[in-house]
Amino acid sequence: MKEKILQTINQSLNFSALNKDWQNTINLKLEKIKSSSLWQEISLQAWLLDDKQILNLQENLYLSLGNIYIWLAYTLYDQVLDNQQIHHLPLANFLLSQSLKNYYSVNLSLTWQNILEKVILKMETANYWEIENCQKIKEFHSPKIPALSDHLNSSRYKSLAHCLPAIYLLLKYQSSSREEEINEIIALFSSLLLVRQIQDDLHDLEVDFSNRSLNLAIHFCLETSSKEIKSIKELKIQLYLTQTEIIKRLKQENKNCQILLRANSVFKNNLYLNKAINSQSEQIKIAQKKQETVKTILNYFKV
Repeated sequence: MKEKILQTINQSLNFSALNKDWQNTINLKLEKIKSSSLWQEISLQAWLLDDKQILNLQENLYLSLGNIYIWLAYTLYDQVLDNQQIHHLPLANFLLSQSLKNYYSVNLSLTWQNILEKVILKMETANYWEIENCQKIKEFHSPKIPALSDHLNSSRYKSLAHCLPAIYLLLKYQSSSREEEINEIIALFSSLLLVRQIQDDLHDLEVDFSNRSLNLAIHFCLETSSKEIKSIKELKIQLYLTQTEIIKRLKQENKNCQILLRANSVFKNNLYLNKAINSQSEQIKIAQKKQETVKTILNYFKV
């Protein structure tokens, strides 16, 4: 089934009706993602979650294309926001519409349609909050920015569409699924996604600071600084002083993932989710060891 899904995806990703500029932009994005480890997760997520293998080819295809199109759309939205590449906005909107068309097509039941609206609304509300509060920052100083707790709460939902294949499978496995069980899936994925967002923001620290964008890593630094941070050098010093708090939050969210997964009767033994959470645990441990090593060296030299 796996190879058949991938083959059908490739056949379906036909952009010949679009203008050449749009085709080139999409193909470059697809080439990049297909060469990374993320491609299997994005394109085969429903299949990876489906331990009972009850999804048919068409259901897998709709969920896979929904994931792929929404990833493409939000990659372009990031370029619009971060680099002012406003010419990408129409294409991003088109790709988002294709994503929603596929997600909606997988099942026409009112229950599924309502869940889609709920998840997409949470996601778009989170992205709106970030646009309103985290762009074009004039002063990187704690009193001038929103609360870190609000930023964390918003960021956990920025990519929430990632949970849709899991919710769809929950409905397939348990046709009488309660709202509480759906909310538990949302909570599991929102913690998983928040850990990834913080890790991504640590990687993008310098770029976002230069673009006057407030990402979570920068926000953690500002929370522990009594004065405005005016340079990347000052930011990196503050990051060292803040690493304990960042690692503490990463461990807290990862632990929440583990608890929620163990308590989930449908997915607790799922290899894909267990591997994703365990991988994050290992990355957090490596980050903590690096921090402790640096601290030991600095203490030795009394820096």
